[in-house]
Amino acid sequence: MEKIKILIVEDQGIIARDLQHILKQLGYITPAIALSGQEAIQKAAEVQPDLVLMDIVLKGKMDGIETAEQIYARFDIPIIFVTAYADDETLKQARVTEPFGYILKPFDEKGLHTTIQMALYKHRMETKSRESEKRYRALFETMTQGVVYQDASGQIISANPAAGKILGLTLDQMQGRTSLDPRWKAVHEDGSDFPGETHPAMVALKTGKAVHNVVMGVFHPNQEEYRWIDVNAVPQFKPGETKPYQVYATFSDITKRKQIEQALRESEDRFRRLAENAQDIIYRYRLIPTAGFEYISSAVVAVTGYTPEEFYADPQLGIKTVHQEDRHLLDNLNQGELPADSSTVVRWVRKDGKVIWIEARNVPILDDKGSLIAVEGIARDITERKQVEEALQQRTAQLEALREVGLELTAKLDLDALLHSVASRAVELLVHGGVNPSVVYGAKKCTFSLHKLSNALLVTTERLPPSCTRRN
Repeated sequence: MEKIKILIVEDQGIIARDLQHILKQLGYITPAIALSGQEAIQKAAEVQPDLVLMDIVLKGKMDGIETAEQIYARFDIPIIFVTAYADDETLKQARVTEPFGYILKPFDEKGLHTTIQMALYKHRMETKSRESEKRYRALFETMTQGVVYQDASGQIISANPAAGKILGLTLDQMQGRTSLDPRWKAVHEDGSDFPGETHPAMVALKTGKAVHNVVMGVFHPNQEEYRWIDVNAVPQFKPGETKPYQVYATFSDITKRKQIEQALRESEDRFRRLAENAQDIIYRYRLIPTAGFEYISSAVVAVTGYTPEEFYADPQLGIKTVHQEDRHLLDNLNQGELPADSSTVVRWVRKDGKVIWIEARNVPILDDKGSLIAVEGIARDITERKQVEEALQQRTAQLEALREVGLELTAKLDLDALLHSVASRAVELLVHGGVNPSVVYGAKKCTFSLHKLSNALLVTTERLPPSCTRRN
């Protein structure tokens, strides 16, 4: 541990040397002795002592009090006054410089040592306090959160720059205001008035308890709009007192967050209106931690006969409605696997027992590890489409069968005899079907084209209603 350096400022040489001797015996270093105020300032700059023992009465233009002021102001070195004068006037003048101690001449060794140690300790504590205050001030001035101090009556006594920026006011405009000032135009989240006596700071002053996370809107005079803030208020007490002497409130500007929340609500409302008015079923099915529908649109009632509430109550109802023979098509979902943008056509059984066809297009929802956690999708009733497709397939099969029969007959029969025997009937049929008879004739009117006749018969058959081609 380094020894303490002490600068002696004493214009009487004998006293100075005696003091130097005592200090050395106490284990201190005395690098210099100054005989005047000017010399003391010079020596203080040169040797940078830890403490100065200063005689109040010095010869020259500067006395000890003036010299102490300059040394402390310039070098932040603690001063102990050494004086033979203990009158009130001298002590009053010395107190102006805020010295760290007094020693009266003649002094004793024990008293000198104690005074020096107390002065050094006091200086260390003050230095730490100033550094702490400096850090606090830097934080106070640069933090993005607003900070406002209010006294026991609720008047604002201090505020940081962030508070001014958020509230749209200068410190001068804020100082003296209370929470009761109507110019705040404070409102709750629902738009109702927020009375000043219920503001977080006023509640903290009244109850003596901290108030946390109160959302309020305050009018920004420069932007002429409301800013939303999240406020915390903490009362402060003097030692031994139960009533707060002041309160400080910290608040964050959450306007952007509120705007995003509002945009999300509006988006959700639009989606919900769209979903509720759509004929298709829109749903979200959660797989973990527990399976179940998080949302299913009201269209499910018209399609299945079940209400959304029934699907919410029974997580397995979505599987139960699938036809028993088609449930194997959902095995990938049951195994926690689902291809991206997959489409599945299955049969559902309505609540009334009727079987319908459903096309479901599913989108997998994955967590950050790539595991399937939910499914979002749209289910559409395609029963009519399936019926049309089946009817078309049957019709196509019938026509193909007719074509094959025609070709087979053509291959086995005497075509000339057949054509002559049925020519008149074929022409009648073609005319009835709206086909020009020339279609089946060659260049000569009496010459038939077998290929043209076959095609004409098929065309004509297709134009006829089903009842005309159905066998009795």
